[in-house]
Amino acid sequence: MKIKMLPQILYKTSIGFYNSIAFYPLIISLILFITSPAVILLERSAFVKTLTEEYSFLFVGSYENARAILTTLIAGTISLMVFSFSMVMVVLNQASTNFSPRIIPGVISKKSHQIVLGFYIGTIIYSLILIHSLTPVSEGGELPRFGVLTGETLGVFCLTLFVFFIHSISKSIQIDNIIVSIKNNTSKKVEKFNSKGNDKPVVTDTENWLEIKSLLSGHYRSFEQKDVLKFLDKKDIHIMILHKKGDFLLEGTPFLKTNRKLDEKDATELLGFFIFHEKEYLSENYFYGFKQLSEVAVKALSPGINDPGTAVMVINQLTDLFSKLLGKREFTQITGSEGNLRVIETNWKFEDLLYRIFAPIQLYGKNDPIVISALLDAMNILLLQEKCNDENNRAIKNQIEVIIEDFNQATKNKMNRRIVNKKAEKN
Repeated sequence: MKIKMLPQILYKTSIGFYNSIAFYPLIISLILFITSPAVILLERSAFVKTLTEEYSFLFVGSYENARAILTTLIAGTISLMVFSFSMVMVVLNQASTNFSPRIIPGVISKKSHQIVLGFYIGTIIYSLILIHSLTPVSEGGELPRFGVLTGETLGVFCLTLFVFFIHSISKSIQIDNIIVSIKNNTSKKVEKFNSKGNDKPVVTDTENWLEIKSLLSGHYRSFEQKDVLKFLDKKDIHIMILHKKGDFLLEGTPFLKTNRKLDEKDATELLGFFIFHEKEYLSENYFYGFKQLSEVAVKALSPGINDPGTAVMVINQLTDLFSKLLGKREFTQITGSEGNLRVIETNWKFEDLLYRIFAPIQLYGKNDPIVISALLDAMNILLLQEKCNDENNRAIKNQIEVIIEDFNQATKNKMNRRIVNKKAEKN
């Protein structure tokens, strides 16, 4: 039983290209590459000729000046581009060393940086094509006055972008901005998750349903909802996805359950609608954002960094994110065209997610009363939320017990233990 690989390959290629540093530079470079011959052709139009005559002071007057301007423009833009790329490499190295290697994709795929680099490359390509078309007037050539003016405009625009780039890149290496950016992106994914109506009860009596095993290995990313629902409506069956988005599966791992048996052909077609990837991306899974923040806090608590203030900031942002998951159920129901239940999707259980995210911070910060106090404050804040149900309440109190137990075993200072334990008694 073989799954159709073309959709998987196309999806992986498109996601990889979109998240690479070459996405916008390639698009902008192609646009300016096409623009350059178009501008050369415009030189012969009546509009451009009238423009050059009425505003002659704006346009270059000789072949030597045009060539000198374009040569200077190319050399200057190359220098800007080299410096900008060097700055990007420095930022990536610092982000990887001081914060977490997992935040690098977010820095690389930042659209504003890609657009700046795209205009640099595009301006160089435009100027190269234009300088290649230059022919001395004495040899019957026509001076591309409008094209040179356009190149000069692009050069000034690149200088403006360079100033913006320096400002943006200096902000992007500030840990406060990195944390807030990850938190905001994760918050959007949580809100999208909450909009699915996962606080409604679902059918979970699937004990007698039949298993379908995965045909691929990798991180489960998502599925083509329209195609899946169309298939399920046609076959009049229900499925349950046994794994959460972001889970790593091996080939042959039970992945789906169906209320009726599917033949090999139908099972293969159904599995073809589910996307797997070797890497994890925040675009499909809010858990990855939680994990990124947790790893930033752990890195900050390492002996080489020793920055508990950053860990406390991460804990505060995580508290806000967890508050949006209070009261949500472990499963999401997705209905078909006629309102019939078709898909039961497994989500993170609040207790498991709480432990998975806070346990590493608790482990590496158990000797620091400031970090432990921040963790306890986070737990107490979550307990006070109106959406906190009995299940959430139990999970949070269990987490508080684990935090206190580890701290008391790791810390001998009586004053620190008394102050921290007093915080735990508030709940």
